Amino acid sequence: MNDIKINWKSFLTFLALFLAAALFFNLAMSFVLLSTNNLSNPRAIMLANTIAHLFTFTGVGIAFPLLNKYKIYEFYQNRPYKDLLFLILTFFVVLLIQPSLSLLTEITNLIKLPSNIDNFFSQYENMANELLKQTMSGSGIGFLLLNIVYVALVPAVGEELIFRGIIQKYLIKLTKHAWIGIILTGLIFSLFHLSWSTILAIWFFGIILGIVYYTTGNIWYPIFMHFINNLMATILYWLASNHKISYSLEEIDNIKFPLWIELISLILMVLFIIFLLKFIKLKRENTKDI
Repeated sequence: MNDIKINWKSFLTFLALFLAAALFFNLAMSFVLLSTNNLSNPRAIMLANTIAHLFTFTGVGIAFPLLNKYKIYEFYQNRPYKDLLFLILTFFVVLLIQPSLSLLTEITNLIKLPSNIDNFFSQYENMANELLKQTMSGSGIGFLLLNIVYVALVPAVGEELIFRGIIQKYLIKLTKHAWIGIILTGLIFSLFHLSWSTILAIWFFGIILGIVYYTTGNIWYPIFMHFINNLMATILYWLASNHKISYSLEEIDNIKFPLWIELISLILMVLFIIFLLKFIKLKRENTKDI
């Protein structure tokens, strides 16, 4: 990783490439939907969004290192820590963090926004929820697997390559402070989702993902955690949409835990962060490059 040149010129080049890809592929998919009369077809919209996301995030995540003549593995993996037990631990961390995210969502809902900003977020969230509700309405395991690809897998891979793999790496180097880079990346990651009610929750989750990547040097850990988080939501949404559980999509989005569980979850997450910063980082430093 030491031979990777990280400067403002390179970072601005990445931003230009990413924004150009986002504009091109979103316009292209919009044109396809319009020309095929599918602007009101929720499943076609979801497919188009997935294709645009795939080329914009995963595509740029692969293209950017190659254009700069880096090997993809070396660009995203910095003396990667590899341990199956730690992978299992990250699985349970994603489960245990959910009450913390619920607490942060409750705190966010106490903050009142100006009416025009609040209306913008509300309209976007309602539109996104309605689209999700309609695309999840199909039955059968095959349909569930398709939605797992759409909602869980593609975003997890692409967003981690871009946010943790590129943006965080650059912000840490450019600011010369790991915490600043991780926190700023988490904030950008949260703002990207355009959801005020979950802005603190996504920010906190983004910080956890950022610390995992920074301390392990292994991009597959945050990808796995991101995927598991999305997977749980996808399965719950599918079960609710098919009336297999006694919850609606709205109720799933607003699940509340007892305060004591939320506080324990928050404490466990703090302990997990301390564990990462102390144990994993120390173990990596004592491990020779292969």
